[in-house]
Amino acid sequence: MKKTGITLFLGLVLATCPAVRAQTNSLLIDGLAARVNGKPITVGDVMMFVEPVRKQLARSYSGDEYKNRLGKAFQEALASLVERRLILDAYAAQELKIPDWAVEQRITEIVHEEFQGDRAALLRALAQDRLTYEQWRDEMRDQLVVASMRQSYVGDLVTIPPQAARKAYDQNKEKYQQPAQVRLRVLELRKGETAEATAARRRRIEDMLARVRAGEDFEAIVRQNSEGSRAAEGGDTGWMDPAMCRRELIDAVAGLKAGDLGGIVETQDGWFLVRLEGRKEPAPRDFESVRMEIERELRNQEADRLYQEWVRSLRAQASIETFDVELQ
Repeated sequence: MKKTGITLFLGLVLATCPAVRAQTNSLLIDGLAARVNGKPITVGDVMMFVEPVRKQLARSYSGDEYKNRLGKAFQEALASLVERRLILDAYAAQELKIPDWAVEQRITEIVHEEFQGDRAALLRALAQDRLTYEQWRDEMRDQLVVASMRQSYVGDLVTIPPQAARKAYDQNKEKYQQPAQVRLRVLELRKGETAEATAARRRRIEDMLARVRAGEDFEAIVRQNSEGSRAAEGGDTGWMDPAMCRRELIDAVAGLKAGDLGGIVETQDGWFLVRLEGRKEPAPRDFESVRMEIERELRNQEADRLYQEWVRSLRAQASIETFDVELQ
């Protein structure tokens, strides 16, 4: 089923709004999770956002651990919804409004991008989610409102002093090092479905190892015999972080020099022949090569600081009540 904007909004809220725990009253009010300026946020509102996380937790945890993790997810989602309500209320209090044509333009974009321009397909997806078009349209408007308000009160105010990036680089040079890299050439041969087939394949890879040691071209042998995904490239992995490679292969080339071939590496599902093509030790990256990365980090940090400051000011002016909720 296509994801509607409601579903997509979950990722946006949880990704952009920090997890802030509100103080709760001891009184349990069934169905009500919070009130913000007199407007309710129901348990159902929160659980709609938590449901994907709840399913993942149910597959991995049980008992108290499941309940504790679900409770944390619930509180994070509730905090995000409270902040969203604060932002929507701040928007309602200002004179500048988002025009209806902007909402319609966004809806048209979603229909084009997710439903190949078929509005009937959108309506079918909404029906499966038990949403009316009007409810979904209101959600799209609220999404635009939140994004617009955040841009106005956070994004547009982010400034980074000219020397900040250089200062961050000088203070954290080890953070901006080029990590160690390794380049391998790998031949992979999978085990057979029977003991006899496995034994025959073992003899085959032993024969290939002997041929390479006798001087035959390893790359050509890989292209002709490897069952790995890079056989067409002669088994060349390209430069990569050692942590991204199978541990058995990295161990096999430990201590080897570039051009050296390790022995046969056996795993549960097959065998490998691996040659070390090259190794790069960690090395510092020059400032200009990481300037944009540092500036992006600094802008994100400043945006988060401004967002927290903005939300604190909204909270200070608002009436917020949260209530204990007993999750099953």
